[in-house]
Amino acid sequence: MIALVTGANRGVGQALTEALLTRGVKKVYATARNVEALHDLRDERIVRLRLDVTDADQVRAIGEAASYVELVFNHAGAVLFSCCSVLHRPSPKTAEVRSSTSPPGPV
Repeated sequence: MIALVTGANRGVGQALTEALLTRGVKKVYATARNVEALHDLRDERIVRLRLDVTDADQVRAIGEAASYVELVFNHAGAVLFSCCSVLHRPSPKTAEVRSSTSPPGPV
């Protein structure tokens, strides 16, 4: 199996990548906005790629670089904090970033 994991540099994305490797996948395209942030993932089956899911050119480039993928984990996202954010509505910019990195359903 060949997989692509967005947001593979930390948290759930990194855990997913490590779990896939443990389970014997042939290759994992591990992506992050900053490729250097993927340094903890050390396995010859990993292909590290830069990807900001809000950048259409980078998304197209990933499609070319990872032209054959059987499984995709789109775990990229943005965490934006503000004081008391639970009590207030997000700003238009915050809402835009959240919706552009975390789609509400399957792609």
